[in-house]
Parts: sequence; C-alpha cells; structure tokens
Amino acid sequence: MVSFFLVVFLAFISFPIEAAVKKYQFNILVKNISRLCHAKPTVVNGRFPGPTIYAREGDRVIVNVTNHAKNITCPFIAILIAPGQTTNVLVRANWLASRYFMAARPFMDAPLPVDNKTATAILQYKGIPNIVLPTRPQLPASNDTDFALSYNKKLRSLNSAKFPAIVPLKVDRKLFYTVGFGKDLCTTCVKGTRLLASLNIISFVMPKIGLLQAHYFNTKRVFRIDFPDKPPKPFNYTGAPLTADLGTAHGTRLSKFAFNSTVELALQDTNILKV
Repeated sequence: MVSFFLVVFLAFISFPIEAAVKKYQFNILVKNISRLCHAKPTVVNGRFPGPTIYAREGDRVIVNVTNHAKNITCPFIAILIAPGQTTNVLVRANWLASRYFMAARPFMDAPLPVDNKTATAILQYKGIPNIVLPTRPQLPASNDTDFALSYNKKLRSLNSAKFPAIVPLKVDRKLFYTVGFGKDLCTTCVKGTRLLASLNIISFVMPKIGLLQAHYFNTKRVFRIDFPDKPPKPFNYTGAPLTADLGTAHGTRLSKFAFNSTVELALQDTNILKV
C-alpha cells in the first residue's frame, strides 16, 4: 500500500591510514534528467548517476539521506525512509577496496502504477580508478512486503537506565487514527487519478494561511476543530478489499487539547486504497 524506496548499501572500503569520519548528504528527488537517451526521473542530489563516496579502510562514513519524493517511502537494506524523513547511516569501510553501487527504487505491494526506475550512487575507495566497474547490488523484489516492513519490526525503545521509557498510566484522551489512501480525479496524472493520504477517512486540505496565525488572530473559516477521535465509519481495517468506497472527506480539520493533557494515540494501518 505504502510505496517505498528499496535502497541497498553494498560497499565499504583499504589502505592502512589513520581513520577519518566523513559525512555526506544525499537528497532523493523526482526530477527528469536525460542521460544516454533515457529520462531518469529519480535522482540523488540532482544527478544521475548519483554522487560518489570516497573513503579509506577503517574510515567512518556518515550518510544523511533525505527523501523529497512525494508519496514515496524509501529504505536501505534494513532502513525504511518515509517521504520527508532523514536517516543517519553509519557505514564501515571494511570490504575489499573497489567501487560499489548504492541503489534506490520504489516499493509498491498494491496494484498501482508507479515509476519503478532505479536511482544509483557510487561508493568508491580512494585509490581505486574510475574505470573499475561498480558492483551491482541485488535488490529485493519491488513488491517484497516482508522485506520492506522487516525494519519496522526491529524498532524498539531504548528503555535503559539512562533513557527509561516512562509511560503515563493515566490518559486524559484516547485517539484511534486509521491511515489509508484515497483517490482524486487528476487530468495531468497517470490514468487520470492521484493518490491522497487520509487519516480517519479524511484527507487534509492545506490552508492558504498558517494555522497558528489563523488561531492567534481568530480568523474565521480557515479550519475546524472537529477532527474525529476515531473513524466515523468503523470497518474491517485490514480485510476490506481495495475497491472499498467509504467516502473520503476533504477538509482542514484539527483536534484541540487542553494544555499539559496526556494523549494516547493508536495508529492503525489499513488495506484500503479508496476510502
């Protein structure tokens, strides 16, 4: 349902020299670039092929990856990167000195048309000439749900003596939000429709002025404070067919909480394409 980028790090780097810490920023963008008579819509740092990482054996390479592609989520082999998310990746340069491809592509396990082209960058050991062909990574299948979601299963709270997980026992308000997709007509989009995200079967409409500004100046008709604490139409969240139509609403609707209140939020994924 959620589209992902499958990104693979296959490299890491050799010469007995004092280790260094090197930092790189990778920005994944949707931008048409023509190269070798082919259009490349998904690029890294505005380039195709993507940038090259240089490192020596023993170096610590810190890679910041920010996904600017809308409606696309991307991971590394065990890291999911959602749209707009930034993830720090620590790479150990302890493989045979060579050149290695890093690759990213969308993940989609629903029958929806997506751009399945692969974006690449090169991780290269210092001292290795550019004529060496990079090693190609073996990407998982574009619909390998188990692989794409395995990273989420590994996320755990630190819950240590230094960082204890102190959970409030008294909750002032409980929220239950379903996360899903809807469809809107779009004459310039693939097959005449576009996907839109929804919470509790409501798709957020961006206001023309800031929400805090409207609240501070008491500007009317900018937003409503009636966002539901639970779905207005309960349904089989994980079993409903993709063709289910529960009527996605549009609006700038917010929830209002008392200052210093304790709120419990449960997020429920759904098997719904059009709700």
